Amino acid sequence: MPGYAEIRLAFPSQASIGAQIAAFEPDCIHIATEGPIGFAVRRWCVRRSIAFTTGFHTRFAEYLSARLPVPGIERLGFAALRWFHSPSAAVL
Repeated sequence: MPGYAEIRLAFPSQASIGAQIAAFEPDCIHIATEGPIGFAVRRWCVRRSIAFTTGFHTRFAEYLSARLPVPGIERLGFAALRWFHSPSAAVL
């Protein structure tokens, strides 16, 4: 994670995420983060019309703006967050 060497990001394949979810057979799905795993699970749920909830815990747009001082980047960050969370049944 840029700026946080102690945070390692996982980049799973769509197939592995889908297989793990299918094997687990969950009654419901909650996506706790907008990270790579969250994006993969979101994509899996949206493609299969499976309801899910998401959690908004970070200040990603502000973080992005602080790390990448480009005009309008914070607005783009918030747009990305809206896109990510908009298909969820609820945002916690």
